Amino acid sequence: MATTKENAVPPGMENFTIGLIGMGDMGRLYALRLAAAGWRIIACDRQDKYESLQDEFSGKKNITILRDGHLVSRASDYIIYSVEAAAIGHVVKEYGPSTKQNAIVGGQTSCKDPEIKAFEAFLPSDVDIVSCHSLHGPGVDTRGQPLVLIKHRASDESFAKVETVLRCLGSKHVYLTAAMHDRITADTQAVTHVAFLSMGKAWHASQQFPWEGARYVGGIENVKINLMLRIYAQKYHVYAGLAITNPEARRQIAQYAASTTELFKLMLEGKADELRRRVYAAKDKVFGTPEHPKWEETPLLDDGLLDRFGLGERPEHTLPNNHLSLLAMVDCWSALGIVPYDHMLCSTPLFRLRLGVTESLFRDTAKLDEALRVAVDDNTFRSDDLEFTFAARGWAECVSLGHFETWKERFVVTQNFFKPRFAEAKEVGNAMVKALLETRDDDDDDDSKQQQRRVESLCESKARTAAAIFCLESQPNGGTDPMGIFNQKAGFKIATPTVRKVLVPIEIAKLKPKPRDASSAPPTFRSGSNAGGRAGTSSQTHTTSTVSPRASVSSANRKSQSPYPASSADERQRGRGIRNGDRKRKLVSASAHRSSPASDRIDFDGDSDTGDEDWEAALNAQEQRKRLRLRSNHSVDLDRRLVHPVLRGTLPGNGTKEDGGDKVCGDEGKGEGEKPQEQNAPEPDLIHAESVASVALKCVPVLNAAVEDVLVELQYPGSPHRERYELVWGKDKIDAVKDIKTIIRYIAEVYLTDEQASPFLDPTTGIVRQLERASSDTVKDVNMFKAALRDFNSRLLALHSNGTLATNLSLRHDLPSHLVAFILDQVYDRTVAPKVELLRKYENGTDNVYGELLHPFVTDILVERLKMTSGQVFVDLGSGVGNVVLQAALEVGCESWGCEMMENACNLAEEQKKEFAARCRLWGISPGEVHLERGDFRSNAPVQRVLKRADVVLVNNQAFTSQLNDDLVRMFLDFKPGCKIVSLKSFVHDHKSASHNINDVGSTILDVETLRYPEGYVSWTGAAGSFCISTRK
Repeated sequence: MATTKENAVPPGMENFTIGLIGMGDMGRLYALRLAAAGWRIIACDRQDKYESLQDEFSGKKNITILRDGHLVSRASDYIIYSVEAAAIGHVVKEYGPSTKQNAIVGGQTSCKDPEIKAFEAFLPSDVDIVSCHSLHGPGVDTRGQPLVLIKHRASDESFAKVETVLRCLGSKHVYLTAAMHDRITADTQAVTHVAFLSMGKAWHASQQFPWEGARYVGGIENVKINLMLRIYAQKYHVYAGLAITNPEARRQIAQYAASTTELFKLMLEGKADELRRRVYAAKDKVFGTPEHPKWEETPLLDDGLLDRFGLGERPEHTLPNNHLSLLAMVDCWSALGIVPYDHMLCSTPLFRLRLGVTESLFRDTAKLDEALRVAVDDNTFRSDDLEFTFAARGWAECVSLGHFETWKERFVVTQNFFKPRFAEAKEVGNAMVKALLETRDDDDDDDSKQQQRRVESLCESKARTAAAIFCLESQPNGGTDPMGIFNQKAGFKIATPTVRKVLVPIEIAKLKPKPRDASSAPPTFRSGSNAGGRAGTSSQTHTTSTVSPRASVSSANRKSQSPYPASSADERQRGRGIRNGDRKRKLVSASAHRSSPASDRIDFDGDSDTGDEDWEAALNAQEQRKRLRLRSNHSVDLDRRLVHPVLRGTLPGNGTKEDGGDKVCGDEGKGEGEKPQEQNAPEPDLIHAESVASVALKCVPVLNAAVEDVLVELQYPGSPHRERYELVWGKDKIDAVKDIKTIIRYIAEVYLTDEQASPFLDPTTGIVRQLERASSDTVKDVNMFKAALRDFNSRLLALHSNGTLATNLSLRHDLPSHLVAFILDQVYDRTVAPKVELLRKYENGTDNVYGELLHPFVTDILVERLKMTSGQVFVDLGSGVGNVVLQAALEVGCESWGCEMMENACNLAEEQKKEFAARCRLWGISPGEVHLERGDFRSNAPVQRVLKRADVVLVNNQAFTSQLNDDLVRMFLDFKPGCKIVSLKSFVHDHKSASHNINDVGSTILDVETLRYPEGYVSWTGAAGSFCISTRK
């Protein structure tokens, strides 16, 4: 790959720092090329890759590797997220709130819809958004290749800076909107990809290497086979992200399956005339008529040239082919009104190969007529066509359901079938691409003129003008134009900016806490992402850089005392494994640095759908399981009934639906099958937020509110009764402004359809937007805030009263883990947090030591690993204040038991249970039954009885004495076979002497699996550790 000239940084930008989040193949490409041009680069990937990346780039000039995206975001003037489209929401949610003030942020994802949504949701309003996408893989020379630039939310000055930085790549700048980018990438890749994926699937189903027979040989067949192998040689997510996350791609893939099916039926029915009319009509729409052709004078592919690039020997006699895959491709383009030549501005060598193989068939009338004749009269390929049709429909169904895991399974099994030939296919394919480029170089001048005319024609069209497509000549350093299509003048000019100098220290800084009035929007979790928002300043006890005074994402900002990760991005501990030392609930000090559990679950990628090099995994297994649990029906407990009996009374018919015998703690007196009526339900006995955060408790009013104006009420979905808040801020107190915005967003995203949520979430006029504007640092208008809140209360109460909320919730069977965490936060912050000092009163050296498994750990165990359902029984032996018991009841919906002997912990657990019942009522959620027992679980009769039917038993035996552990093993004798026992230490002795194992009861009755949990999963240490899941034999 050609190197870039040194010292390309213009005067005035010497201190301009570029941050790269994600050091996959494309991230590495950008880092090396930009650094070679003299730009200062700081970069990161997942934290477990920190040391290896440091070693790899230790000798590279201008490149510094940092530990995580928080540090990169805080110290960079221009940040590029180079991650897979499926992961962009998680990553931006994690690191976006740390973005340096007035910085520029962009992404390299192949689908801009989720990227832009993530930027808008999680980036501060002062940050400019200029996205990009190199339309090629990491193994391709960037010079002359298309580079899409998207000025989504940015000043001309910021946009000019981005162009100045990226000019060293020597790419051709193509200016699009985000929507047009996704449309073009879908138009140029979705249909062709699914066609070649289906070819591979069909050949795999027939157990044939197509090049070994007489069916698939010659120029067109060589291209088809090589492109198929090239696609399957990639990681599965390269094309899954484009197909599943791009709405336009989903529509096109569905149409391709329909076109394939309909054409195949015409073949089977022998309707030659109808087949011919349909194919030729599609040909005219896509390729033009003979009088007005849309293709160039010179074919994209030359059959004679491509005959050289076959994997097998060409037989003396070849068999004719009906080319169903290519016929369906053109039929699909015709049905959708797609003319692929319109997008030659964004073409790559591989796109021209895919288009060229189709064009080759349709340019030659004799060849096309022969294919149509064979389609009806010759059954040679009939079985292959059948398999191909099945494959196309299978991919379309997978995409329509959004099943990444199903896509992966379909892809990988076929990938393994062809894997032995990948190396040879890559060598042949690269030679084919090289030959294609060489032939195109000979026709540069003619192509340039024709493409210029096409661009002018497109710009005259209203539809294309609205898309804002402009082509700018950007060819520094002697870059060539192998496609001959980028000789147009700029569609617009940007004035040379006056660039301010910014000194960006990366040293650690500690800032004093101060009140923060607002934060940006909390996150969505329609796709299962965690919460996020804008951070304020905070005091920190761990060594995390806080260069920007608005950059910290510490949990100290929200001041929640909950052991669960907070729900707004500036407090959620997904990006910060440890709780800050100034939080009361933290009972032990932690290590100096804690990596993010979320970072351990997110992998970064050089995202490019046309990449030909190996890719890293887009997400690790845990994040993949989490998304699938939210998106895939087969992972959802369909027996779970979420609607609280009281909320069910608002359903049409006023409670005539069967209650199903739900028992909800706190709703005593309601027998099975009762139909509670909403209007008769008493007010929930809850602890209002004003009771723990108020002016009376020395909190400070926010939003420039007078003391008499701080009281507000907030409507919830499950009850007409409201919670009282005071709009105040105080250290270690509930932040009312953040909580209110988070609750409103969660309600809109979980309880409402997209259409119903629009008045709440519309980015321009929605209630959340009004609240954000009213609470912004530059406005701080309490009256505006309260007016928007009144509007929300009124709208939600109407939806509650007419049964809309109950109806929508009844269609769900699970809750996003982030909503679970938030509700449990609310319970903890109002009950345990004000009295957390009581938990310090235990005797060292005994079994009475307090420690917590944090929310992500519990979700990982109960939901993702053990896949508990609402019909099962969970028991926590040594349940403390009841955190895990309540989480199991809420997140799983199962019968949940706990037993604790420490008096203070028992008292707090009872308070939590009471508040938990009230909160579930407010949210309209029906949890599983909750039972909390006091005393020694070894002698507690109810606990002994329930253990005999328990499905999962948790024993946090990290600090248990050996005697207690031995007693527990004897208790396991009464457990039913198959019962899962989760513990921090194994109950099976690891003695080397065989004589010791003879009396080891644990090894006799338990099958033990030892696993690892990442940093930030338990309260007593910042380090990762091990745990065990034992199965009763």
